[in-house]
Amino acid sequence: MTEPVIPGAGRSLRIGVGAAVTGLFVRAALLVMVFGIFRHSWPEYLRTSDGGSFVSLSRVLAGLDRVEHLTLYDTRVFPGWPLLAAPFLAVGLPEQSVLVLALICAALAPWLYLTLTGDTAGTWLLAVFPPAWLLATIHPISEAIYCCLIVAGCLAVQRRHWFLAGLAAGGAVLVRPFGLAWVVAFAVPLFFPRREKKPIAAYVLGGALMAALLAALNLGLYGDLLHQLRVYARPLSELNLHTAPDGSAESPAGHWGWPFVNLIGTPFHYHVPVWKMVYIYGLAAFGFVLAAQAGRRLCRQPALPDWEKAALVGFLGNTLMICCTGPYWGFHSFDRYFIWGLPGALVAARPWWQHCRPLPWALATVSVGVTFLTVWMRFR
Repeated sequence: MTEPVIPGAGRSLRIGVGAAVTGLFVRAALLVMVFGIFRHSWPEYLRTSDGGSFVSLSRVLAGLDRVEHLTLYDTRVFPGWPLLAAPFLAVGLPEQSVLVLALICAALAPWLYLTLTGDTAGTWLLAVFPPAWLLATIHPISEAIYCCLIVAGCLAVQRRHWFLAGLAAGGAVLVRPFGLAWVVAFAVPLFFPRREKKPIAAYVLGGALMAALLAALNLGLYGDLLHQLRVYARPLSELNLHTAPDGSAESPAGHWGWPFVNLIGTPFHYHVPVWKMVYIYGLAAFGFVLAAQAGRRLCRQPALPDWEKAALVGFLGNTLMICCTGPYWGFHSFDRYFIWGLPGALVAARPWWQHCRPLPWALATVSVGVTFLTVWMRFR
């Protein structure tokens, strides 16, 4: 079954709201653990897990700090998420408002996914799976808005609003460079099996507007169109990553490498805890099985709806980019990079729910349990 089977309006609303509220409840419980049980401080917490880089750039864009106050590590982030958060800081709201905005986007993503697919099991999973998704969205970072842009772009493709699809694709790049995978994915239905000039022009225009905004921000902030890419090419030690594999902390890092080299080879070059090897390689195996599933559906079902083609191609593109990620990130950040293609992964997995109905609920339960255990170990 490929076309969305949308529940009745009333039931759809209940499912969407229920998934959103459940996701917020789990995240709130995690934050209660951090602040209520372990008495963590807000200033320190908001700057963990890359939060400091996004909050610091948001303060610059809000006019509260100067760009010279940013560290080199801070300037590596793309400005899309800080640009969205900056107005809240500019009107005097505290830095916690950036986290609140991330939580709202995390709650919005499952509702958008349900609207797109009608997949109730996938909707509940998108609320709480995998652990990296839950952990990322209890910090003021860009994963939640990125996920919303992906699903919104697929919705625009489904409804043939090509200008909006272009805006979503360009917006994804404005948030993260991996958004290039979705620029290609949303364009696929325009060329296969047909080529229509007006929709292509609308799509290109939408994407070009976001590209122009990214160029303007980079030139205004740093005087360099490719600033973030140049930062990622600096030695890992300059990016506060002193655990570089194979003693390469002082060599140029680069964000890209040969396929699979860093994902597979990192634990052979320096010590990695057994639990992390099991977690990363288990998730990688899950992702590659899903990628094979996505590839088979694209090859064997050429009449797939346009939005589903876009979701599957985007997931495959994201998976390919993960496999080609450079030193440090290729292994240690695999779980986080995987969630940048999460909506497409769930679309690829939809046939699984039909054959094994308990599977999504088992995945959700394990995800929540692992996340609470991770937070307990990290902040105790």
